[in-house]
Amino acid sequence: MVWVIGAEGLLGREVIKALKGKNIPCVGTDKEVDAENFSLLENFLKKTENENYYSHRKFKNPNDGKITWIVNCASLSDYRECEENPEKAEAANAKAALNIARLSHDSGAKMIHVSTSYVFGGDNAKSMKENDRKDPFGVFGKTKALGEDYVRSSLSRCYIIRTSKIFGEKKGTFVPSLIMAMTKNPELHAIKDSSESFTSAKDLASFIVLAIEKSDGAKKLFGKKSAPSYGVYNFANSGSASLFEFVKEVSEIAKKIGIVKNEINVLPSDITDNGTNLQYPKNLVLDCSLTEKEFKIKIPSWHEGLKKIFGRIK
Repeated sequence: MVWVIGAEGLLGREVIKALKGKNIPCVGTDKEVDAENFSLLENFLKKTENENYYSHRKFKNPNDGKITWIVNCASLSDYRECEENPEKAEAANAKAALNIARLSHDSGAKMIHVSTSYVFGGDNAKSMKENDRKDPFGVFGKTKALGEDYVRSSLSRCYIIRTSKIFGEKKGTFVPSLIMAMTKNPELHAIKDSSESFTSAKDLASFIVLAIEKSDGAKKLFGKKSAPSYGVYNFANSGSASLFEFVKEVSEIAKKIGIVKNEINVLPSDITDNGTNLQYPKNLVLDCSLTEKEFKIKIPSWHEGLKKIFGRIK
């Protein structure tokens, strides 16, 4: 069984959907099981396994009821909130990750921990690879980097997946909120002098399930039937864009399929003109070539990822 923590978030929901689509037994929790409290995590795991592992009522195979994977999709990712509440950010992004890693180690479960491109800093001349030096950007980047360190020092059987700018169809998240804004305001401003990776939550969730399947299906440690080594992998849709380019494409698709009826004018703005005193990354693109090589996949472009969610938003 796979336990998804942060199951009500944008990514967590997609992971649950992807697991169910593959008929992989799973359970999801969110704020009701606070990952910052180790005892709550431990009690939930014991309760779930006691109810399911020793009972044949729910599963054909009693082993299906044992939690063998824990996927941590939870974090405090609001950049402004992290800057304004660093202690809260550290608790959510580092302490919680440590607790989950400890529990995984103690219970024998494997772990997938979702991290961020912000561990690499804010203005890079090249796309960032997994083994490039970390130089965390802002409180969000620093607390996520600390969370990574905690996980790696606590657990060997773990995939840490660094990603960037996750988007999807969940109401209240970036793309649906952007479309709503377009129906009310014909003029929007978006930063043009930056370049980042963007990630479809659906594509990332599919990759997370693939990692689980490959690890569980490995027949040997090395060779064609082996699983990719545990460690750090980047995952984002291929290609990069400024926020201006991304918003512009959202507006064009929304207009083309009739979600937005009115004319939309997307205007470029400077990264320093964000209405706050906060600094944001300027160039932060992930190199995912290692992920594609090790998992034998071709990651679709962010353009493709964006087009796929529009049918479900509509």
